[in-house]
Amino acid sequence: MSAFLNLGLDTFFSFKLGASYCNPNKCVYVNYSTDCNKESRSGEDRHINYGDIPVKSPGMIRLVTISDTHSRHRAMPPLPEGDIFIHCGDVFMTNSMYSHGESIKRLHEFNEWLGQDDIIRCPHKIVIGGNHDFILDQLGEVETAAILSNCTYSLNRPIPLCGVTFYCCPLSRGKSHNKAFQSLDYKQHSYRCATAAVTGTGTGTGSIDVLVTHGSNEGLQEKLQPTMAHLFGHYHAMYGARFLSRTAGDGAPHPPLLLSCSSIMDRHYQLTNVPIVIDLPSIGGNVNQQHGLSSAQH
Repeated sequence: MSAFLNLGLDTFFSFKLGASYCNPNKCVYVNYSTDCNKESRSGEDRHINYGDIPVKSPGMIRLVTISDTHSRHRAMPPLPEGDIFIHCGDVFMTNSMYSHGESIKRLHEFNEWLGQDDIIRCPHKIVIGGNHDFILDQLGEVETAAILSNCTYSLNRPIPLCGVTFYCCPLSRGKSHNKAFQSLDYKQHSYRCATAAVTGTGTGTGSIDVLVTHGSNEGLQEKLQPTMAHLFGHYHAMYGARFLSRTAGDGAPHPPLLLSCSSIMDRHYQLTNVPIVIDLPSIGGNVNQQHGLSSAQH
């Protein structure tokens, strides 16, 4: 019976989502250092060919970000080259309707895709879950990380990588029946971990440069105060990148925050959107120097 159900679901989602990608070899490119004072748009006028991505400047790292592939990761063409690949969640369309064994099988298959260096052309990879990824929530962090051996799967703690400190949390909110990582208990757990990370009571505490969540989360953003970027997905219609102007509590200037929603699927669940490539200063502290700020102002 499970095999017939799995086949039926595959047929339905293949019809609903399609299997072809609309914009191969195109991306959106953002350079934190040079674009933060420009008007940011997210439309097709910002799509560029991979070959037109600028050469990475010294002292920068390159992030290649996607989200919300919803079981259609195999339809993705080779991604742009970079230093760190980041998937902001919703790996699957739904796990809650598949058998447990089938969900585990598909998680292993996703890990195999992550290991294809001719597709994901980044030496480092970070993945979080989303509200559609029931199996990740069910397995827990340790068991999921053991299966996803081709990436870093580490939640609610700082991750230092390539001179930048990331903080990853799969929290989101919504009203669909896909509710992984959306319970009140998980939200409270995530907020406690974030508080511990910035107050010196958690593991690997210190300044956070890049916050990675599934859904945009102002609460975590406020607690963690990322120095450079907040990367997320979940809200398909919010796709794109923009900068948020900020001031410190005393009114002093504060480095702008890059907000980037990298959902590959549009609001109709079609593979329309393109990867967002982001160049960031490789040491978070440098962002203050680039904006003429002292460390005391940060």
